[in-house]
Amino acid sequence: MAQLLTRQRQIAALRTAWEAAHPRSAAGGRLALAGFHYQFLCALLASAQVWLKARSATGDSGPRVFTETLSDLVRADGDDTLLVSQIKRSLTPAKIGDALRDLWSVHTTAVTDQPELVPILRYRIQAARGDLSKVEGVARTWIPTADANPEDLDRFRSALSAEILADPLDDLLTLLANELRAESPLAQVRGWVGDLLAAPDAGSEGFVQAAARVWNDLHRLNQQHNQRPAGITFWTSADRAPDTITQGEVLTGERPQVHHLRKGYLAVREPLYPELTDRISEWTTRCRHHPDKTLRLPLFWIGGRSGCGKSAALLHVLAALHD
Repeated sequence: MAQLLTRQRQIAALRTAWEAAHPRSAAGGRLALAGFHYQFLCALLASAQVWLKARSATGDSGPRVFTETLSDLVRADGDDTLLVSQIKRSLTPAKIGDALRDLWSVHTTAVTDQPELVPILRYRIQAARGDLSKVEGVARTWIPTADANPEDLDRFRSALSAEILADPLDDLLTLLANELRAESPLAQVRGWVGDLLAAPDAGSEGFVQAAARVWNDLHRLNQQHNQRPAGITFWTSADRAPDTITQGEVLTGERPQVHHLRKGYLAVREPLYPELTDRISEWTTRCRHHPDKTLRLPLFWIGGRSGCGKSAALLHVLAALHD
């Protein structure tokens, strides 16, 4: 036993020294796994989002989102858009260049072998963090090869976009809980990630088969959905007021709901809502770091007469706090 403990300490000391001397090698495997984990979560979130859009459609043409089949992710949104994505955890100039080269190879292949797809092909660089303006800056001056066709390059750039998706797991769990009332959302997601990790063992069709299993599981969850009562609703990044205000209907005679916020029924009241958000944020921080042990449940009271806008204010505050 003493010899085993000694050996464990020696291994721990060697690992510490190796990590200090060769940090890139030590972190390589861990970073690679983290990258694939992020990519798989993005693919699963896209699968669920596309499935929900297609849920009410007549007939089912099968899965429409695939990972590791064409670039990192390919998503068919109906018949008029085919979105091909490169997925990175961060946006550095080097990683942006790698992503552009990969997407450009898809574009040139389509131009040569599947020209009918070129008008509907769209390209996206997606990352967990970073500055989106860097993508625009790198893409503006990026030249794949000296003999690249200028018209093809302009078409490629016009079809390119970038997106930050910080936490696909949070959005996916929320979607499964809110839209499908999944009993164990996290266990379901972990099972799907396991299927994707094992997919290469089945050869070139492994990821296609995994996508089909996810699609079938979403059908199963939907069939169980109506058998469970509605429970707690989880806030999502989409639960916020629209960026632009447009003229439309006025909400009267009913309590404001989250979907009213998303649809723009509840206008922002400056400076009331930002000030209220700041006060609540300070209060929650104070409660967390300096709790009052005499209170069983801390309470922030928003007062006012009936119909003065308390519910609308609370919805805007929740959206701001979630951001």
